[in-house]
Amino acid sequence: MRATRRAAEFSSLMLTYVGQTPAKQEVFDISMTCNEIMASLTESVPKKICLKKDFPHSGPYVQADKVQLHQIVSNLIINACEGIGDRDGEIRVSIGSMKAKDISTDHIFPLRWEPVQDDYICLEISDTGSGIESDVIDLIFDPFFSTKFTGRGLGLAVVTGFVHAHRGAVIVVSEPGRGSCFRVLWPALATETTGHKEEHVTDCRPSHNSGKVLVVEDEVMNWREGAR
Repeated sequence: MRATRRAAEFSSLMLTYVGQTPAKQEVFDISMTCNEIMASLTESVPKKICLKKDFPHSGPYVQADKVQLHQIVSNLIINACEGIGDRDGEIRVSIGSMKAKDISTDHIFPLRWEPVQDDYICLEISDTGSGIESDVIDLIFDPFFSTKFTGRGLGLAVVTGFVHAHRGAVIVVSEPGRGSCFRVLWPALATETTGHKEEHVTDCRPSHNSGKVLVVEDEVMNWREGAR
């Protein structure tokens, strides 16, 4: 049962990675929401790390899933903390805009992503950590890839899955010893809004096809005890 529950959890994360997680989308102020998210993460950030913000008090507006945005920002800030380690450092969260013609295709995820409109909202999370080696940077969003001894290597994979579901992308700029910068691109709304919310739930109901699921577990478990 433990193996089956774990397999179900990983299956859910893999669906997220390919952008198949149901999203409850609404129009909201991304600056105000990020301000709330950062306030909730204050206790989780080590005392040696200074968490700074560089965005307006309100605006711009995006259409997205607030819960998924919270996970994106949380995962990227946690990832930045791990890059800084036990040293003094700084993490900066910025929000701005970017034109499609100015988007660099170097180290962009999902791979082969192309803009579908002219204007994008850019959520940027940068740090003063150890940076990412050039031979690793194209692998960091792969499921189960991790340079750490612990963890499942799914934090960044979940990030790119959520962004993919919102028709956006992530750009990574990093250099060993000089920190990293993750730029999350969201499609800008066609018209500016002031508080109007529109909800939309993606229909991801399973099909009625039949099939089999094979569970492979390489950890020793006490099956006799578990059967009780």
